[in-house]
Amino acid sequence: MVVGIALLQGLPVAVAGEPDLMQTLLAQDVTLNNNLMPLGIEWEKSREGRRIAYGFGLEKQLSQRLEIELDGQWDSFSPRQGRDSGGVGSVDITLRYVFLTLPEQGFSFAAIGDLSLPANSRIGEVPMYPESGTALAWGGRLKGLPERGWTKYLRALEIQGDLGYSRFFNGSGSAEFFADPVFDYSFPYLNYETAGSVPWWLRYFCPFAELNILRVVGDGHDGPSQLFFMPGLALMTQTYQVSAGAQIALNDEAVHDKQVAVVASLLVFLDAIDPRFAWTPF
Repeated sequence: MVVGIALLQGLPVAVAGEPDLMQTLLAQDVTLNNNLMPLGIEWEKSREGRRIAYGFGLEKQLSQRLEIELDGQWDSFSPRQGRDSGGVGSVDITLRYVFLTLPEQGFSFAAIGDLSLPANSRIGEVPMYPESGTALAWGGRLKGLPERGWTKYLRALEIQGDLGYSRFFNGSGSAEFFADPVFDYSFPYLNYETAGSVPWWLRYFCPFAELNILRVVGDGHDGPSQLFFMPGLALMTQTYQVSAGAQIALNDEAVHDKQVAVVASLLVFLDAIDPRFAWTPF
């Protein structure tokens, strides 16, 4: 979280603490947080119709290396043929454990396990199945670069991402392999590094680009990987982050799933509002 006075009116920003990494939009991130997501939105358009999901969630740090995350969403489908349908989708439970931190290099690595439990057996014509998965997440900045000359500006470049496997319990053994590399440029961190020299109207933004790679196997779905490119922008202040991105299909296999999607989220940093939220039971 950005530490200091983060006011969009242009007041000076204190640089007493280093900002956290930008919170990723779709990829699993490596940071441990005490965050509330009151609203997340995913709008998708495909050959079969349109889908919109309204998400909500909570992250709670349990120890210096462990956190739990609870998420849920309301799904709504509008097929090209047939009736619209909607309902509570799945409830997701995620555990994140940071097993390696390299302070000098500025990178951390985390092991992630998650379980998705459907709240309904189906929504309209779409069946819902339990799902479990595991992933490796990483994230950090290029802090090892020299602080002099033009290389000091590259120190604000953040590299994040995940690589994982997810299996559906639908009786057919279908599964997914996924990878989501993310690159973003943190003006909040550059402002911290340069002692508040970034213009006030720019110091809160993190432009990012995310590549989403998905391959479905089993149940007659074997084929090329689906590729999506998602450029976006995050606004990151002391107490909240607003992010939005547009996901664009890059190959024919991806177009079969969705042609374009818009993803957005609002995160509230609870321990920045009240330090008591930073309490950890372990």
